Amino acid sequence: MNQPDTAAPSLRLLLVCSNGGHLGQLHALKPWWSKHQRTWVTFDKADAQHLLAQEQVHWGYYPTTRNLPNLLRNFLLALRLMRRERPDVVVSTGAGVALPFFLLSRLFRSRTVYLEVFDRIDSATLTGRLCRPFTDLFCLQWEQQRAVYPNGVVVGPVLALDSPSAPTDSSPAAEEAVASSQLLAALEPSRPLVVVTAGTDVHRFERLVDWVEHWLTTPVAAGVQVVVQHGTSRAPNGPDCLTVELLPLPVLLELMQRATVVVAQGGPGGILDARACGKLPLVVPRHHGLGEHVDNHQVAFTTRLATEGYILLADSEQKFGELLESALANPATVRLAPPSGSTPRPVGVSRFEAEVKQLLMSHPPQR
Repeated sequence: MNQPDTAAPSLRLLLVCSNGGHLGQLHALKPWWSKHQRTWVTFDKADAQHLLAQEQVHWGYYPTTRNLPNLLRNFLLALRLMRRERPDVVVSTGAGVALPFFLLSRLFRSRTVYLEVFDRIDSATLTGRLCRPFTDLFCLQWEQQRAVYPNGVVVGPVLALDSPSAPTDSSPAAEEAVASSQLLAALEPSRPLVVVTAGTDVHRFERLVDWVEHWLTTPVAAGVQVVVQHGTSRAPNGPDCLTVELLPLPVLLELMQRATVVVAQGGPGGILDARACGKLPLVVPRHHGLGEHVDNHQVAFTTRLATEGYILLADSEQKFGELLESALANPATVRLAPPSGSTPRPVGVSRFEAEVKQLLMSHPPQR
């Protein structure tokens, strides 16, 4: 286990989550978990490699959606780690990798805390429903989530949408990734840059790739450099279009900072990264009916964020083209002002810590 950043008595934590937004939200609780001994379980992907570079991490098996062999592998991993680490508390934001650890928590007498993800406003995740019976403290980030989790505790958002912190990673590994990037070196600073990220989800997002390809053939795209992180989707073709399956996170953040426009899928990770890099993102949500995700939660989530002015929502190809054209013509409209003064800690982080403390006072860990 990683040792706590304080000399005070600490808990033994097992932090379990998928990558992407699940990892981003659990990582956002760093002001709390950094005080304790901890071990992580997540997937071996670029964001986890970057965010958890200094942490003790065990790689889980993915994909987990409707994948019985990986469920068994993750169950055996959970059994091994629970035996060895004997955690006081198992904490997760989902997704499927969490279930074996919550099932075994009763056997090993560990407390369990589940934080439902921020991008579920009025619907429940499958993992949340499955883990709920084995959860001692079930935390919510939206008041509306009470409708599907009546006994949940609302702590509020753990992510900062209003005043996101700019990326500050100055580690040698991050600086080396940026300095050695051939993709960054190939860009021309004097030309407009559109950065597109389709996310890291196992579901393909061919519709976004198609929209980008079609837009590249329009007069508006002439002279514009485009970089697409396409993930599991196919790489788009077009003039001045550079493509890569997955970028190291420091390189992706550097691209977003340089970008004229950032286009992202509808998950919270890319949206928060873009805003932290000073960009109002143009967002395309995934649709369940098109096989792009497990359900339509991104539609509800992005509609809410667009209503509150946190993103530009492209819910059709025509709207996608119009928003891109407008943003390239007036870059200042998608450029966010840097936060003034220190960035306040999201209210959900402090409330989460208080609720966990209360849980362990009434139900102490049984070592």
